Amino acid sequence: MKAITLFLIFLLSVLAGCSEDSDNSTSSLDDTDKVADDGTAGDDDSPDTDEPDTDEPDDDDSEEPDDDGEEPDDGEEDPDEEVDEPDEPVSGDGFIIFDNFENDVTLSGDGETNTDAQTDLGASFNYFTDATDKYYDGGYWYAYDDSGDKGNSTATPDYIADDTFEAGLSQDGETGQALQINITLGDAVDDFETAFYGVGANIRGEGEYFDFSPLTSISFDVKGSGEMVVKFLTKVTDAYTWGDMAADFALTADWSRITIPVEDIAPEAWSPTAEDGITWADTKSHVGKIHFQTYGNVEKAGSEIDFAIDNITLEGFNSYDDVKLAE
Repeated sequence: MKAITLFLIFLLSVLAGCSEDSDNSTSSLDDTDKVADDGTAGDDDSPDTDEPDTDEPDDDDSEEPDDDGEEPDDGEEDPDEEVDEPDEPVSGDGFIIFDNFENDVTLSGDGETNTDAQTDLGASFNYFTDATDKYYDGGYWYAYDDSGDKGNSTATPDYIADDTFEAGLSQDGETGQALQINITLGDAVDDFETAFYGVGANIRGEGEYFDFSPLTSISFDVKGSGEMVVKFLTKVTDAYTWGDMAADFALTADWSRITIPVEDIAPEAWSPTAEDGITWADTKSHVGKIHFQTYGNVEKAGSEIDFAIDNITLEGFNSYDDVKLAE
């Protein structure tokens, strides 16, 4: 009887333990369902919550900012990033127009338009040149001949007698208007060995000199017949009786572009400046005028030279501000 009683007690204890485990299991499942309903945990197919799967890269794979705090360069240009502008051109890269004979340069000071005698370079100094005051400042064209040396060369139009360049501005220039002239060389008389006629222009005012050190070459469009010479009148050569810095060029029936580098500019042949070995380097810092001239000896008396010129440019200057008054 005692054995039966002990067996019943054992059986009841086993049944009681099974019931408690079942309750605990149900409670655990209920808690799991609640977490799932909150959206913070997945179902049985979701990954282990101890090592969540995220889209963030591993620390070793992430790009760290540069030491200066900037983001690493991914090879693409930042549209907001400032780009360094190219350097301004240096002396020798540009040019300025000495004159293109368009007669439409307007002075910034008073709004007036320059006369036919004023060069573009002259107008850049903002002095107005007119028929009554053209020898003051402003850079102006003029003509000269051999009459003071008992010569008798002539030209059409007669710029000297007319005191104007309007009649010589042709509409058939290389571009727009051009300066044209027909010259007849006279006799070489007395001790004067050559006849000559020319046109020239002051850089600015009479007796003023400008630093032409930046100049690398002078260029111009020309046509006609015969031979001419371009001359630079300088402070050094003005101290001699004659012998300007010059370079010869030939004219052709059609327009052609002539470029004369400064290396080809030298004293006129057989002149005192040539004998003294004067060079462009000796004279370039003080230039006062530019001339275009023809000349001839007795054998060329009566020769006719047709001359038209357009678009005179000075290479080496980048702007009119580069043309400085000589010290």
